[in-house]
Amino acid sequence: MGKRIGRKRLYSLDKLGQSEETLDPGAAMSGAYGHGKVSRHGSEIITEIYVDLGAGQVYSPKTQKTGTIIAHSGVLDSSGVQTAQAHIGRLTTAKNGIINLVEVSCIETPVGGTTDIDLMAATGSLLSYSGSGGLATPASGRDDMWTLVPGGGAWVIGESTAAALDTNRLSTYQYLYLGVGASTISAGTNIYTAGKFVIRLFGIAQLDDVTND
Repeated sequence: MGKRIGRKRLYSLDKLGQSEETLDPGAAMSGAYGHGKVSRHGSEIITEIYVDLGAGQVYSPKTQKTGTIIAHSGVLDSSGVQTAQAHIGRLTTAKNGIINLVEVSCIETPVGGTTDIDLMAATGSLLSYSGSGGLATPASGRDDMWTLVPGGGAWVIGESTAAALDTNRLSTYQYLYLGVGASTISAGTNIYTAGKFVIRLFGIAQLDDVTND
């Protein structure tokens, strides 16, 4: 007769190879950060980030240029300028592997701000909401940030978009941001009351050298 496995043991086995990770989101997006999870299956590493725009007092800019950053707009310096970091996480090869595929899934339709949202990657961690009004994608002259996964229009619940990567580019562009997908000028407060996304990054671990003793 086989040995019975208790419920707690089954749960622990199910969680094996998976860890909770904060991924160190910036203060301007920490309120919208649901969770970060990193799981390992052999040499494959899967990083999952859950973002809830409706929970974090997140705004999209009224004057929206492609690539402008979406974030909380309430943390101001003495000059009335938003300076809080707006990234949703930092990636490292040691923790997240050599990433070659990124997938963004909408699990709740965005409401309140722009619904055309891109996943952006940047070399720096200091980009913020109000300071991003003039930022543009590399096609408009920037080389410190780029569009990782374009929204391609208005996101709706159940929609997923994936992008394959090469040359290990995310080892340099380590910081993830949400940005405006298309230029526009809009009225109103532009604060999100809904909008949930699950971001999954697929990587390969850097393995040790093979040794033959």
